[in-house]
Amino acid sequence: MDIRGFVSGAFELDTAVRFVAVLDFQYNIVAMEQREGVPSLIPDEQTDRNMTLLIPRIMVEACQKFQTFFGEFESVSARYSKVLFTIYCVENLMIVLSFEPEVGTPFLTKIGQELKELSNRYLVT
Repeated sequence: MDIRGFVSGAFELDTAVRFVAVLDFQYNIVAMEQREGVPSLIPDEQTDRNMTLLIPRIMVEACQKFQTFFGEFESVSARYSKVLFTIYCVENLMIVLSFEPEVGTPFLTKIGQELKELSNRYLVT
């Protein structure tokens, strides 16, 4: 297994990739790296490490509970105003990527904008 090669390759996929972490399913960090020249959004390195352990635990464990109904769990994403997180389950590992917020998710972005318009029209009191 060439974790260093994997992390380098993940950064080469797209310049919008800010951060790459690889965890096993016991939530041990196998690799964790910020793109060179891109500042972390979390100022403290220990807090950054803790978040890297916490986010996948919450998101993946919640989603895995529905595998019986929906099939094998593959990935989950969360978009914030400053970052997009995506967690992929590959083999026996979790791959955590964070992207610049401008990264497009055309269908989800379109639906989200339309839902905002609908909520402004029908749900605002």
